[in-house]
Amino acid sequence: RHRVTIKLPSTTVGDRGQKRGTDTVVAADVPASVEQLSGREVEQARQFYALATSRVMLFGDRGWGLSPEHYLTFDPGFGAERTLNIGHVSSDRELGVEYELLCSEDK
Repeated sequence: RHRVTIKLPSTTVGDRGQKRGTDTVVAADVPASVEQLSGREVEQARQFYALATSRVMLFGDRGWGLSPEHYLTFDPGFGAERTLNIGHVSSDRELGVEYELLCSEDK
């Protein structure tokens, strides 16, 4: 298990069109399962998100409004923070609290 931070990029734009401001933390220290996709899993995931390299499973709040606009950060160990861009969001439609996210890594 990992602990992830869910962020939403700043939408503030400077007078030259550059991104300004800080990203909004939607939720911090959220328990999650982060798995690298391999083999058949990659083929299946890429039907939903062509760049998928990871699957993240977590329980959350419908109020977070998770979408491909959000991204995740987490420390897998060794002090090297990783960033995962969300490309596809699936959730339990009845409860809206169990999420499966297909992500690509920001390199």
